[in-house]
Amino acid sequence: MKASTKALGFAQPQALAVLGPGQGASLGLSLACIVWRSSEARHTGHVSMMAQGLGHLLAGLGLIGLGAVHTATHGWNGPLMALVGLLDPQLWAGVLASRDRCVLDGLRRRG
Repeated sequence: MKASTKALGFAQPQALAVLGPGQGASLGLSLACIVWRSSEARHTGHVSMMAQGLGHLLAGLGLIGLGAVHTATHGWNGPLMALVGLLDPQLWAGVLASRDRCVLDGLRRRG
């Protein structure tokens, strides 16, 4: 564990103090966005299933990918740089998701 925190450039307690609240806040915000972007109660379930299903799929693939990068580079610098590189697409996904519109509004309503 100490080798990985040295790659980050700061100590483990500081890393935990930054990462813990950040991850907790992003989880709460993402769950709130599911409700905010649904026009009706029945759409909330559809949006939740889509968002959480894709999110869990990407999270699982991300773990495999970061493990492969760690194995290939024999260290933590490669996976950490990969995570830093993913911050820009994550930022843009958040910007697009925060637009003032509801998901599924364009679909024809069925009786």
